[in-house]
Amino acid sequence: MASMNTIKVTRIFLIYVLMLLGFLDSPFFIQRVAFAFSHDVSLPGLDPNNEHRMWVNLKEKPWCIIGRVQTELGQKCTGFFIAPRLIMTAAHCLWIKKTNRLVPTRSVHFLWGYQKGYYIKDIKIKQIVINKEYVGQSKINVPLNNIVKDRAYLVVDKATINSKDIVPLQSISSLSHAALWLGGYEQDKKEVFQVDPHCNITNIIQVNTHQKVIEHNCEATFGSSGSPLFVKDKNKEWSIIGMQIAAFTAGKGGIANPILQLMQ
Repeated sequence: MASMNTIKVTRIFLIYVLMLLGFLDSPFFIQRVAFAFSHDVSLPGLDPNNEHRMWVNLKEKPWCIIGRVQTELGQKCTGFFIAPRLIMTAAHCLWIKKTNRLVPTRSVHFLWGYQKGYYIKDIKIKQIVINKEYVGQSKINVPLNNIVKDRAYLVVDKATINSKDIVPLQSISSLSHAALWLGGYEQDKKEVFQVDPHCNITNIIQVNTHQKVIEHNCEATFGSSGSPLFVKDKNKEWSIIGMQIAAFTAGKGGIANPILQLMQ
């Protein structure tokens, strides 16, 4: 049986080779976090000794706003309705590193309510809107000032979801100790949407005068990017406070952008 040291060295060598080949050139992978979209080989953001993610019913609120964002080039992430004709996801999920631009709009699909091959509807996207200052993942050492711009609006032709099912958005200002729920179509079980219902905000980092990022200890890995960060209050009312962007490479947790900040 191979020793733990041998296994660690083998993993480090594999990561190094993949970086040389250009598969793992995200700066957050080689530093502290990795963008959480599902075509890499490592599974950051998880704690194998404390696995407690669970399935949820995507026909019930608040989960009924969820769907899998995928492109005809193979990218897969998570997305969610914020209005009857508007879906939000992470911009890096739709970015092509080789060309340093977005994927063609016609190649993007939102599989609403996707679970084990079943989905309510394959929603075609009419328009993709990102922050004009977002520069994608093609550059080394992407700063947090770019991470806070990592969001994409997917505009659809017709209202699809009932407006009463849309989950309200909330500020993080009074929620530093709130219990969080975070899920996604993740690399280890990408055919199902699974949720960590037992996690919290661990830190809020002030990036610049007007923008922050949320650090959390939720279990979520590649594929969870673009997933909403939910909270449930004492009256069992749901709201969204953030959107998942990246997973920590060492242990569970990751980084999310405050949702109201993304709407600006």
